[in-house]
This record gives sequence, C-alpha cells and structure tokens, in this order.
Amino acid sequence: MEITTIFLAILVLMYVGLSARVTLLRRSTGVSIGNGGDENLVRAIRIHANFAEYVPLLLFILWMLEYNVASTGPLWLFGIVIVVGRVLHVYGMWSKETPGWARIAGMTCTHGLLVIGSFYLLYFALT
Repeated sequence: MEITTIFLAILVLMYVGLSARVTLLRRSTGVSIGNGGDENLVRAIRIHANFAEYVPLLLFILWMLEYNVASTGPLWLFGIVIVVGRVLHVYGMWSKETPGWARIAGMTCTHGLLVIGSFYLLYFALT
C-alpha cells in the first residue's frame, strides 16, 4: 500500500500544520475554548475541522482502491487530486480576498473523489 502511505504522510503533515495554526491563533487571542468571536480563529478552526472531516474518508477510499486496482496511474491521480483539492480549499477559506473559486474547486475535488471512489468500490465489491 505504498501509494496510500505516501499520501497519508503528506496529508498528516498538512493536518499538523493546520492544527498548529489553530494553536498559534488561540495563544495570540487568548481564547482556549471556542472561537471568542475572532474571525481568523473561526476560519482556522473550520479549515482544520473540514480537513479532519473529509480526509480520513478519502484516504480510506484510496486505500481500498489500492487494494483492488492493479493499475497505479489512477491511484496516483486520486491522491494528487486529494492534496490539490485540500490545498485549494484551505486557500479559499483562509484568504479574505480570494474569490470563492478556490473553495468551490477544493470542495468539488473532494466531493467528486468521494462519489467516484465510492462507485468504483461498489463496482469492485459487486463484480
């Protein structure tokens, strides 16, 4: 499961970075629980939480696809789209000046992979 392992490592590092951002903002604002109404802290918390909500499912789908698929090309593409989608989502959520295109593109990548991956898994399970 080499491909999944590589993307797991990359995404865990991203997760740690997002977590560190929340921690640093909590220290600078003095808010240890909740968001204290601080807009930057609200954004950081939601970015971190969104990552934590979607990435485990995506990695699990990638892992199951890697277990069932002989060709590695689509698996690499799947993993790259996870990372690109998550980076776009973070960028779209974090920047106040960024048009919503980055957030929309990031979530489109995420939802698209969830749907496509799920259909492939059903195909493999039922054939």
